[in-house]
Amino acid sequence: MKQSFILGGLLGFALCFLSALTAGSDADTALLEAVVCGLVAATLFRWLHHVMDKQLSATEREREAATEAASAAATSPATGQQPAAAA
Repeated sequence: MKQSFILGGLLGFALCFLSALTAGSDADTALLEAVVCGLVAATLFRWLHHVMDKQLSATEREREAATEAASAAATSPATGQQPAAAA
């Protein structure tokens, strides 16, 4: 999560700084805007990473539950063993 925070901050800072300079702002204003944008972008990247991590772990739990249900359905309830193949 720390890496996504740093990456978001760097991308936000660079994007805002370059866009402010190309818009004709002086360096002081461009740096101030870039710092604010970097903090906002870092927070958004951290939130996005948290949301994606929660969704990936939920998907993994659902997959494991489906696999367990499928293996439970494949076993015979009377003997607890795999059904014999018909000849």
